[in-house]
Amino acid sequence: MPFGLSNAPAVFQELMNIVLQGCEGFAMAYLDDILIFSQDDPKQHIRHIQEVINRLRQHNLKLKLKKCAFLKEETEYLGFVINKDGIAPDPKKVEAVKNLPAPKNVREIRGFIGMCSYYRRFVPNFSKIAEPLINLTKKYARFKWTQECQSAFDYLKESLTVVPLLAYPDTNKPYVLYTDASNNCVGACLTQETDEGEEKPIYFLSHKLSHTQTKWSTIEKEAFAIHYALQKLDHYLHGAQFTIKTDHKPLKYLLDSPMQNKKIQLWALSIAGYNCRIEYVKGEDNHCADLLSRIPHPETNEMCKKSEEEPDIDDRTFEIGVINSNEFNPRDFANCHVEDRQEITKAVSDLPEEFNLRDEQEKDQEVVRINYRLRKGTATKAEQTHYFG
Repeated sequence: MPFGLSNAPAVFQELMNIVLQGCEGFAMAYLDDILIFSQDDPKQHIRHIQEVINRLRQHNLKLKLKKCAFLKEETEYLGFVINKDGIAPDPKKVEAVKNLPAPKNVREIRGFIGMCSYYRRFVPNFSKIAEPLINLTKKYARFKWTQECQSAFDYLKESLTVVPLLAYPDTNKPYVLYTDASNNCVGACLTQETDEGEEKPIYFLSHKLSHTQTKWSTIEKEAFAIHYALQKLDHYLHGAQFTIKTDHKPLKYLLDSPMQNKKIQLWALSIAGYNCRIEYVKGEDNHCADLLSRIPHPETNEMCKKSEEEPDIDDRTFEIGVINSNEFNPRDFANCHVEDRQEITKAVSDLPEEFNLRDEQEKDQEVVRINYRLRKGTATKAEQTHYFG
């Protein structure tokens, strides 16, 4: 099949999945890039290589020897450097991003953000750093390269050169998920404790809140941070045991308290589907996720100050207020009388003398049709109840 066809990559990927079926424990493929991994035993690794080559031979597939590398302790794969300690960005790719000049238009900004986004899992607080650049790509936004944009551009390039080494997840050990929310961003960090007792990061996650979301209360933002992190890291956390650590103490009782608004109740239901518990940690101990709330931005801070001044009304309080304001006592209604009838007289006197309500109704064909159906008995019970009581 020619690779120029739009469905060629999907078909070829399906072919490779069939070829390597049963080898998931030591081999994986992304299109024509095959990665074979083993434990420290070289003999076992050679057996795995032989098994993959036999599978390729059975399906009449060939390898180009000069593109193959065997028995390596570190390899480059899909823009990453992989070794026994973890995974990191390819220095060659990062160097290319680092040497890019400042963008001159929206198209170049989108290209830069797209290249950096490929490595965003390595950069804590990525959305917060890139926020001034993302704002320039919005619809109807005026392209104006400010010092704030230049600082974000330089800081993002620098962040890619000093990214941490991400560890491999161990499905036999519990995870720790740190979450935090600032005025306009949410962030999370998935970690796991090693045999030496040291916590190593597995994934960094950040998300910029929309204009509507920035008006949420603090507890809603903090709860959304957990909900968003669980959605994005479901392939790690589904069926696994883990602890959620947050610096917002009310969230510790999120799954037990029924007195929450509907948004938080829905998020609590989604969290209840995981094998997790929520713990409170002090802000200074929540280094991983709290980073995003430590970088000030003048534009967003001013907007969030205004939103924080607005009162946060609990749904239950609102419902009680509505019920109290709509209390109806028939006796009070029966005993009421009009103190001043002049207003009623004035309203009636403004109508023309020849005005006839029945004639006006007959001019409206919709009203005529409804009256006919109701009088002839062809209307439904719901319609009869609605119009006649």
